[in-house]
Amino acid sequence: MLPQLLAALALTAPVPSIVDSMPGDGAALSAPPAAVELLGSRPIDAGASHVGVRDAQGRAVPADPPAADGSRLRAAVRLPGRGDYTVAYHVVFAGGGEAIGSFGFSVGTAVRPPRAAPAPPSHAGHEHGVDPFGASLLLLDAAVLLGAALLLLRRPAAMRRHRVDEESRS
Repeated sequence: MLPQLLAALALTAPVPSIVDSMPGDGAALSAPPAAVELLGSRPIDAGASHVGVRDAQGRAVPADPPAADGSRLRAAVRLPGRGDYTVAYHVVFAGGGEAIGSFGFSVGTAVRPPRAAPAPPSHAGHEHGVDPFGASLLLLDAAVLLGAALLLLRRPAAMRRHRVDEESRS
């Protein structure tokens, strides 16, 4: 009964997400913002998250590594000026879950930017790394699998020897 209750609670738990951004998706700004901010539904792990900004030609815009304050993630940006920009993000929430997405805004055009296809997040300077515990479990799994395969390969030979021994006795 308890496992079913826990499973039902896990299925009904809200999925963490990005609930707001500054600038907002589709915003037409008169001046470039000093930073891009994302507001999450849960506290954010800044060290595991990244934010990238690109101009209309797809060139990366200089941005500082993101910093989190609870559920708010902020990355200072230095936009070159007028134009359309796309923000792509991969946010990892403290306690589990992630959100991946993108949004656009314009600066100095007085027109909402066209809705662009989602851009991949910038990975410069961002690595998740290998979990040592997970890697050791993976190696242990491989050793067990190899041992099981060897036992299965040896089993038919042992059974054949057993049959030959029985036939020679008869």
